[in-house]
Amino acid sequence: MRIIYIIIALLVSACSGITDNSEHNYTINNQTNNSEDFSIFWRQYREKVLKHDIIWLKLNTVFPLTVKGRQDTDTIYKISNSDFENVFDLFLKTKTDMEYGTNLEYIKVTKESNAENHDGWPSNYRRMNEMIFYFTGNDWKLAEIYMDMKKHP
Repeated sequence: MRIIYIIIALLVSACSGITDNSEHNYTINNQTNNSEDFSIFWRQYREKVLKHDIIWLKLNTVFPLTVKGRQDTDTIYKISNSDFENVFDLFLKTKTDMEYGTNLEYIKVTKESNAENHDGWPSNYRRMNEMIFYFTGNDWKLAEIYMDMKKHP
């Protein structure tokens, strides 16, 4: 019986360091990510989007992927791994508010990272037009996209 108490105490102790990052379950390591790392990642990400390498894109996406509309009152959707390809294809065809036309056209012309990281945003966060990437402790991953899902039932 004493062994059971010891095991329970060890499990409680081991689990106490686990934190939930609200929307996403991953550890953030703010010390190893920087703009240069993201620039390298962006070049590779862009190449994989243009080649439509869905397997690689899925591996470099946080699931469930968050899809937000333009307004704070818009419904927030959580996209599973199995729905990713259909939603991402719609996202690529969606027109942006920028001069680029569609999200795919933006990715085509944006060969180098112009990632935004505004004051007050975490250092593990980069925004490329309608895409939000997070540094997940080891890698950059797509975590959120902005797309009006009402236009795409």
